[in-house]
Amino acid sequence: MVSIISIKYGKASTNLLFLFIGMVIGLTLAVITGAVLEHLDAGTLLRHPKNIGDIKIIPFGPKTAPNNAPDGGFTMTKDGERFFYAAIGSNDKITDVAILRGKDIFFTMATSKRSGNWIGTTYGFCHNGRDVGEHYMDLNFDGQFDLKGFYNDKGELISKYIYINQDWIKVDWEKPAEHAAGVGQTKFIFDPNSGWQESK
Repeated sequence: MVSIISIKYGKASTNLLFLFIGMVIGLTLAVITGAVLEHLDAGTLLRHPKNIGDIKIIPFGPKTAPNNAPDGGFTMTKDGERFFYAAIGSNDKITDVAILRGKDIFFTMATSKRSGNWIGTTYGFCHNGRDVGEHYMDLNFDGQFDLKGFYNDKGELISKYIYINQDWIKVDWEKPAEHAAGVGQTKFIFDPNSGWQESK
């Protein structure tokens, strides 16, 4: 009789021990899984710095945003030097990106209202907030630059050109936002499908 009670008591103790161990292991795995998911969550990119090899991704908020980013974003550095920047708007979507060398900008592009598209792709040197030298702009992100500008060391625009009929033509004025430019009385309109055309 005593031996049967001892056996049953021993089995109950063992079952309770396994139950306790299982609960501890389960709780530990749940905590670890939650931590991994939190670390991998794309949204955390804007809250925590990340390292990918020797690339460091550094988030920033509106108060510490470079280049007057509206609601924050992130920069990427290699060997302590910034080389990439992305701004994030109030809808938590990327609004524009830039390739950098420290504080100097070489390449920028902005998101389009059409999903998956980019606009206003610009290549040129920007130092201390001033455009310097030659600047090229691809208005419709098709691989062909459509506007060209020359700036002096003070950031003053010297001349502007549009690419039409496989040649660069100097214009008196241009308005990229309106896709319009002009030479004297002649006005040109930019068509996203066919490029610059003389307005009739």
